[in-house]
Amino acid sequence: MATSADYRRVDFEYPRGWFMIGPATEATAAPRAIRYFGQDLVIYRGERGTPYIVEAYCPHMGAHLANNSTSYIVRDNEQVEGGSIRCPYHG
Repeated sequence: MATSADYRRVDFEYPRGWFMIGPATEATAAPRAIRYFGQDLVIYRGERGTPYIVEAYCPHMGAHLANNSTSYIVRDNEQVEGGSIRCPYHG
């Protein structure tokens, strides 16, 4: 069987191409934690109805964007603003 090296191509550490991870109905206004390709991700639907999948952790403070139930942002149902997700730690 031919390998990537046989075609003088390097192996990639990330998935290449398009992958279906679930139906669009799973993306709701409430962000939900998912895990694919060895990475923690968050799936949600923006205010205009567009589904999004983003990295699960805030790049600023490292808070998980979906696994939080005590933040005022989550309690006030203000976690999604437009097409963006708000960090439950610092808004």
